[in-house]
Amino acid sequence: MFKRFGIVLFLLLVLLFTTGCGKKEDKTNESPKDKGFTITWQNDDGTVLEVDTDLIEGDTPVYDGNTPTKSTGNDYSLYVFKGWSPTIGQVNKNQTYQAVYELVMDTYEITWKDAEGNNLDVTTVKHGDLPRYILPKDTEEWDYVGWDKEVVIATADTTYHVVRKKQLYEVSYNSNGGSEVISVSTEYKTLVNEPAEPTKENHRFLGWYTDETLASEVVFPFEVKSNQTFYAAWNEQVPYLDYLNQLLTTYQVNPYSFVPNRLLPGANIKQENTLDLTYESNTNLGLVPFGGYGEQWQMVLENLNQATLFFNAFSSVEVIATSSVVAFHNYLDSNPDDEANYEFKQGIYTVNISIDGETVSYNLAYQTNLFGFGEVRVEIELNYDTLNKTKEGRIQAGEPNALKYKVDESNFEMAIKYGGIRRSYLELNRMDDVVEGKIVEYLGLDGQFSTNSSAMFFIDSSHVQVVGNKSSSMIGWSGTIVELYQISDGSLIGYEVRETISSITYNTLWFNLTDTTGITSIRKEVAPIENANKHLIYVNNQSTVFKTKTFGGFTLKNLSRRYDVEFRTQYFYYLDMNNELKSKSVLIPMLFIQQEKRTELLTDVMKENSYLLTFNLNVTEANQNNIITAYETLVDPFILQKDEITVSVIIEYIGK
Repeated sequence: MFKRFGIVLFLLLVLLFTTGCGKKEDKTNESPKDKGFTITWQNDDGTVLEVDTDLIEGDTPVYDGNTPTKSTGNDYSLYVFKGWSPTIGQVNKNQTYQAVYELVMDTYEITWKDAEGNNLDVTTVKHGDLPRYILPKDTEEWDYVGWDKEVVIATADTTYHVVRKKQLYEVSYNSNGGSEVISVSTEYKTLVNEPAEPTKENHRFLGWYTDETLASEVVFPFEVKSNQTFYAAWNEQVPYLDYLNQLLTTYQVNPYSFVPNRLLPGANIKQENTLDLTYESNTNLGLVPFGGYGEQWQMVLENLNQATLFFNAFSSVEVIATSSVVAFHNYLDSNPDDEANYEFKQGIYTVNISIDGETVSYNLAYQTNLFGFGEVRVEIELNYDTLNKTKEGRIQAGEPNALKYKVDESNFEMAIKYGGIRRSYLELNRMDDVVEGKIVEYLGLDGQFSTNSSAMFFIDSSHVQVVGNKSSSMIGWSGTIVELYQISDGSLIGYEVRETISSITYNTLWFNLTDTTGITSIRKEVAPIENANKHLIYVNNQSTVFKTKTFGGFTLKNLSRRYDVEFRTQYFYYLDMNNELKSKSVLIPMLFIQQEKRTELLTDVMKENSYLLTFNLNVTEANQNNIITAYETLVDPFILQKDEITVSVIIEYIGK
């Protein structure tokens, strides 16, 4: 045991010896961490504020002195110490830190006030900056012109008040050819009084108006809220007697003046015996009358002709016009209290003359035997607007008959009630070289009107187009027809018909059979009731019926006729034994073609009727297209407006 203890002791002694005999510490290899560093603190002008020494690497330096300061040299700004540059960090070398400052300027409150002293805004501005604020927008009443003092750079709290002034507006006067009226400049909402009346030779001043059309009269005193121009209205100073003379020399009305001469009644007079064709035997087409009118244009002419019966009553005005002027002249010479109203009697006539402003009225009543009406009391009322040159007239011929019209240089409007069986309305308008018109006609007994027909028509330099729904030969018919006439000779070029049957709409073109080549004669027989055409047609002395062709194809029209010849009503004029102009309805053979099959017509006719040596339609392609274009343009607008004028509207217009 002691042997083991000796060995351990020996080893411990060896170890102790070895350790005690090592090398001495080498001071030359001393670590930088053990070395001291210097930190210098400076103001921004280089002045040393503090020096710290012997700082060890990794330490964070701390400034222990008073907070650095810097002077601005004035009393409206200061430097505020913000820290050091560079940013303080752990020590690893000698380092100088310099103080960093921020210059802070004084700020001021700038108050902006409106004209009443209310705050518009308060803004904060730095010393030396120029305050800015946008002026309020101008209004109808106020013009904002600036501030109560000059806006300068900020050196103290300041208040600015807005400066405004009332808006100025100019009121000017356009005297429309009269003497000059000086314009005035006035503030918003000022009341201006009416200026002295201007003068104009041979005119009477009527007043001031706010618009050039003289629709709205100025009411004085007038409150001004904007620039304003007033326009003078004048009336030519016409003596009362001249007023009456103007009326009695301008009352005559001729609605036919709107219609081309070649389309008037009697423009193409026939011999009556040439209009009695029955076609029961072969009839040469050369004997078929031409120049007839279709039912739409005839309706227009019939109503114009009806008006002429009423206008015959004007002959009585011619009889008494001169005496009326003389009597009125004598009345004015007597210096009456009421110069504008005068009544007198002469023979069977009772006359009343009145003048109201620009309108002169002449009323005439008498009992007579009037052509077309018999023994009746006639009442005529004539009105003439001397300013607008508009004439109005109303003629009553017995209780059931009356006409009223209104006419000026470009327009004519007329309504008629006749015998308790006809009510009609006609309107004509001329613009440049184009005339447009419309007519509505009701036939039947009062309270039981059963037939309503209407039409619209358009007249230019070459054609008359008329669209309507009258067809006296077909009871219950509800289609629409567009007729086209050549103005140069008044001839019916043709027409197109729209007709809807069992929800199928047909568009058929119709032409006079005399406008074809290859067919020279025609004969008709009554057809079986099941026939689509109520006549059997034979042409060119043939014993076989003129054949048509079905539409064909997979359409609803497949069984309908592509073309055929039918008799349609046209109207012709002749002179009777008393040399009076009369009209007569005549059946005329016409060729119809469904528009869709127009280009196949010649081939179809020749193929179905092989005995024809030739066949052609002599209506030019241009005229055919003119009919189609008119048809496509006019039918739908016509349908939309055809029922606008009712019996009650006509009766109300005519009045009592």
